[in-house]
Amino acid sequence: MRPQVSRNVGSSMISLRTRHCLLFDPTSSELDPSLFPYADSYTDYNSKRIELGHLIGTNDFIWCIPATRTFKFHEIIKPVEWEIQVSDSRILGYVDDQRWFDYLEGRSSSLSRVYFCSSAPNSDYSVLVSYPLTQNEIVKMTIFRFINPEKAETLCERTFSSYD
Repeated sequence: MRPQVSRNVGSSMISLRTRHCLLFDPTSSELDPSLFPYADSYTDYNSKRIELGHLIGTNDFIWCIPATRTFKFHEIIKPVEWEIQVSDSRILGYVDDQRWFDYLEGRSSSLSRVYFCSSAPNSDYSVLVSYPLTQNEIVKMTIFRFINPEKAETLCERTFSSYD
């Protein structure tokens, strides 16, 4: 059973947030690994992400959090936040964020207990969504100006309708 992550009443739609670099296109037909924000920070990020993709069954996914949560901090490498609404059938699984970063940073040598295909492992998790998104799944885009990890100001905000 999937956890409740801000579902609309009477609907199987789930509201999520995801942050990316300025060049990231959530509707592009191809996911560009050169735009992964952590690829420059962690030398083996792409290979570890591919390893996670083997567990999931695809490398075409984006990381999100439930829209009911806020990101813990702002990152200069990810100034664009997308609010999306997807069918729960588009969710590929859940990642325990702390265990993922332990693995990514070499404090753990295994993906054991990182990925969960059917339920969120705890309250501090990411939701993996099948990529690409459709235009109808995008609700809002916000571009931030980074001030510090705790603070950013909104430079631009665009709300999308299903008719865009």
